[in-house]
Amino acid sequence: MKLLDTILRSKFFKTSLRVKVLIGFAAPMILALAIFSYVHYIREQKELEEQIQTGTVRLGDMALLGMKNAMLKNDQEVVARIVRTYDTNPSINQIRIVDLEFKIVASGNSEEVGETLSTEQTGCEECHRYSPSERPQVIQLKLGEKEDVLRVVTPIPNEPQCQACHPAENNHLGALIIDAPMQVVFEHIREDQIYNIAISLLSILFVTAILYMLIQWLVIKRVGVLYEYLTAFAAGNFKIRIPKIWRTEDEITRLADHFNAIVDTLESHEKEQREIAIIRQEAVEEERERIARDLHDGLAQLLAYLNTKISATRLLLKQRRPKVADEQLAQMEDAVQKETTEVRAAIIGLKLIGKEDASLYENLVDYVTMCNRLDDLRIHFEHSPDVEEVRCSPEAEIHLLRITQEAIHNIRKHASASLAHIGLHKEAGFLVLTIEDDGIGFDTWQSSMWRQPHFGLRTMGERAELIGATFKVESAPDQGTRVSVRLKLKEL
Repeated sequence: MKLLDTILRSKFFKTSLRVKVLIGFAAPMILALAIFSYVHYIREQKELEEQIQTGTVRLGDMALLGMKNAMLKNDQEVVARIVRTYDTNPSINQIRIVDLEFKIVASGNSEEVGETLSTEQTGCEECHRYSPSERPQVIQLKLGEKEDVLRVVTPIPNEPQCQACHPAENNHLGALIIDAPMQVVFEHIREDQIYNIAISLLSILFVTAILYMLIQWLVIKRVGVLYEYLTAFAAGNFKIRIPKIWRTEDEITRLADHFNAIVDTLESHEKEQREIAIIRQEAVEEERERIARDLHDGLAQLLAYLNTKISATRLLLKQRRPKVADEQLAQMEDAVQKETTEVRAAIIGLKLIGKEDASLYENLVDYVTMCNRLDDLRIHFEHSPDVEEVRCSPEAEIHLLRITQEAIHNIRKHASASLAHIGLHKEAGFLVLTIEDDGIGFDTWQSSMWRQPHFGLRTMGERAELIGATFKVESAPDQGTRVSVRLKLKEL
């Protein structure tokens, strides 16, 4: 057990799949071989013992039948000759005839004739421990350390022909005792066992070799390839693919296909994230440029306007015209308030980059919430429930968000509106985004504002064109303005 525990804890066993598989296969096979060999040994031993018992009993009956005439004639010499003849049989270790007084009447060893056996002797004690009615005819004895014999005791019946010389009250006249050697049987079993073990070991070695080659070809080599590519994948190489070099279609092949599919997905996701990052960066740059233009057009002009107004107010105060100076201060206050709103709107624009994992609907909700914190314009957001989970491409969502932001900026700056509506709906496979207001509107055919780059309409149209959407502006004097974008949704 300690050796097995040492092997299982060894670094080689823990890291080698070949060792685990071979030990996992060879150990049960060897154990099964040992069990099979032991069971086969026991069965063969029992079968041979039964055969020897049957053969020895028959041999005793035949010997007794052959000596019957000589016994009836009381021919001691013929009986002794027959006993010596059977004693030369290699399957018989010793043969004796004893009478009722346990005296040896005839024996293969003539020197024993006339000796009296004792029931306490080895070989006699085992039989005489039973009663005469229960005494077995065959019993296995161990006469020495290495000498096992099978003793067969065949009673000699007191037949009517024998009663002329022997008392009639005795049922038997004695017994024929034959000792058959068991050493030959055990040697045969051992030889057969060695032969069986050798054949089994060769078979196990052959099967193990075949199994090793199959495991090497079907498992080890392919797992090694998987390990090599997984290591490269773990290092961040998403361009690798496991080549289809195997002719079999099994779990490992499917695992390699799944790995390639995962790498394709990750590479596509990485590419998409890079594109999103580029789009977001471009959006940030565009928003910064727009805010810079607005600051230049708005804040710089406001500062110049304030400078002029302050100079005029100082002059009015010197001229002791406080009422006119107060009007100048009120105009400056109104201009500062308007510009403050513009700056806060610009800050919202800087914050509105769009959450990476959020949908267009979620980003619009955040945008409307931030804009409604300003006091100059109320925005109402309407949507159908089926757009909450709609996902477009990252590029499309960024551009739609920027179009919304640009439209609200234009409403706040040019439309003199108090209320704006943003709508997001699905219509016949299209995603429709609308932004409208209740402002002063304009004539889309005659107004020069459509042709002014800073007005933003052209920028919104270009954004819609980049994502394959249609862009439409509807407006009229004193009837507000409505901007709509229709984007074809891709079928999943």
